[in-house]
Parts: sequence; C-alpha cells; structure tokens
Amino acid sequence: METTTLSTSLLHELIAERPGPCVSIFLGTRPVGHGSHEDRLRLERLLMQAEHALGEHDVVDDGLRQLLGPIRDAAADAHTWEHAPCTIAFFSAPGFFAVVHGPVTGLDEAVVAERFHLRPLLRLLESSVPFYVLALSANHVRLIEHGADGAVRRLSLPDVPTSFKAWMRGGHFYADLQAHGSGRVGMGKRRFVVHGHGDRDEERLGESLKHWFGEIAKAVGRLPLDASAPRVVAATVEHAARFAHVSDDRMLLPEAVLGSPDRQSDHDLVRQALPLVAAQTGRRRDTALARWRESLTRGDASGDLRVVLPAAHQGRVRTLLLPPELELWGSFDSASGRVEIHPHRRPGDEELLEHAARETWSHGGQVLELQTAEELGTAPVAALLAS
Repeated sequence: METTTLSTSLLHELIAERPGPCVSIFLGTRPVGHGSHEDRLRLERLLMQAEHALGEHDVVDDGLRQLLGPIRDAAADAHTWEHAPCTIAFFSAPGFFAVVHGPVTGLDEAVVAERFHLRPLLRLLESSVPFYVLALSANHVRLIEHGADGAVRRLSLPDVPTSFKAWMRGGHFYADLQAHGSGRVGMGKRRFVVHGHGDRDEERLGESLKHWFGEIAKAVGRLPLDASAPRVVAATVEHAARFAHVSDDRMLLPEAVLGSPDRQSDHDLVRQALPLVAAQTGRRRDTALARWRESLTRGDASGDLRVVLPAAHQGRVRTLLLPPELELWGSFDSASGRVEIHPHRRPGDEELLEHAARETWSHGGQVLELQTAEELGTAPVAALLAS
C-alpha cells in the first residue's frame, strides 16, 4: 500500500460526507522506524481501541474486516514505514481507504465517528506546504520544487545560462574576469576568488553578479510557479544578499539556506529549507492573531463559537485559529444555526471545533493551530470573517 503526503485534493476527499462509521488512526513512529516492533505493537493497541469503538456502533465480523483489514494490510507493507520518523495516518470507511504520512511525531490516537477526525491534520498540513529552493552558485543554478505531495523535483530554468562563467562567455560585462568558489570558510561557506586587477575588478565582478542574478530573478518570475508557495534561496551569505537585492518576488523568504549548495543534493537543500518555511507559517499565524484582535471591535472577527460555527457553515470564515488540544462537545443545527455547547460529552455529540475546521476548509478558508490556548485569552476560538 503506497502512502502519500497530505494534499488539498485528498483533504477534500476526507472532508466529504460518506457512509460511516469512519476510522481515523494516527501513529507517531519512532526514529528507529521501518516498522519497528514497538511501532507495530502501538498500532495494534490503537486497532484494538478502534475495534472496541466499532463494536459500540454495532460493527462486527465482516464489517470489522472491511474497515480494519486494509490498515493491517498496510502495516504489513514495508513501504508504509519507509518515511519514519513521522506520523502515519490511516483513514478507513466503507469504500474508502488512505494512508498519509507527514514529518510530525509523537501523535497516537484512534477515533471512530460518522466523519473522519481531521484536526491532527493541521500539523501535517503545515509540513506539506509547497515551496521552491533556488540554489545559487557561480558554478551552477538549480530550481527545486517541494510539492504539496512531498515530492522533490528539479525544474528547468530556460533562457539563462546556469553558470556564471557561461553567462560571462556569452559576452556579458567583463568576460576577462574569472571567478570561482574556493576554500571553505566557517560552516560550509565558500570564499569567492577573483583573478583580475585589484579592487576595481572586484567591483566589476560585483556588478556582473548583480546583473546575472537579475536575469535569473526575471527567468524565475516568468515560470508558471505556484503564486502562494514560498521561495527559499540556498547560497553563500554574499550571493543570497545580492539576489535578495535584485529580486522583487514577494514570496521570497528573508532567510536563506546559507553556504555553498554545490555539494548538496536537491533533497538535502529541501530538508534545510523546511524549518524556514515552517517559520513563515508561524509568522502567518502571528499576523492572523494580531488582525483578529484588531478586528474584534469592527465586527468582522469573532471569538464566540456560537457565531463562528454558523459563519463557517455559510462560507464566511476566511481564517480560523484553533487552540491546541481543546475540545468542545455539543451539537450544531445547520438549518437554524443553533449551537449547543455541553460541559461534558453526551451521546450523539460532535466535537464542534473540528466541525468549524471542516466547514472552513470545505469553503476554501484557512485553518491554523496556535501554539498555546492562552493566546486567545478567554475565547475558545478565533475567526476572521468575510463581510
């Protein structure tokens, strides 16, 4: 059974209503990975919890085999474990099965309900953000895509020679100058050596690099890239600064993967860029939280679930901020918009924050998880609303 990284299309499949019950199992695999004995034991315990819960839904015998059999089959497949350490999520319902992995660990949970349990996917979504890495050196230029499916692909960069020397040989600026990376300086950085005639030649080299980087920036700008995906430069400090100076790409991150990229693989550069992209998600969270606080007095924001849940159902929630781990149980009548919140879970209740997230996602809104519940003060939820 092939596992996949969470994508927007798969998320919408998981959101869709389907005949229940739906089984959602999240397993945080350990660094030893590869289907270790401990991981398999923990998965078996989660399957036993799911089996007990399915019994309460009167699912027995063939029904149990239909829902839990695909999970056991996937657990027997070595490919299921090849991304460890990670979280592996199993989703099983009548006529539907999916296995999702993401670089989040420490999560073990089994849930049986009429809909799939999706809130843990917030952490997986943050690790599945598509982005691009532009690796710059005098010797070679690479444009690397990290897709929403987790795949790493090399993209072609037409119309610009992919080395500085080749560009100079094309008659650009000072073709008599020669430059190359030489000697490691500090943590993987390289010193740029110029063969020429003193300070003036270094100035000319700097101008030539500036124009070459400008041509690269224009070439990247002409490509049909995902307009919402961050761009990360991998280069020496000097080259990263020069490129940032000539680029007007609003999606270019201010941080870079520093050091010469020449001896690093595409996958190595993507791994180093991941925390920089994750930090941008944190900044987006902080910005949304600040806007929510500012907007509360204007009426285009709310921290009241009785307002937020009907608005999400109507497609009016642009951004939903959820506190970690908090659960609110109750009921929502979509016809009347009435929300009941119960102090304790009752039979037939649903988790209302999950419902709000599902509705927001299904209408194209953004759902983010906060670091702590205290960031919302006394409010259980935060929503920026469309007018």
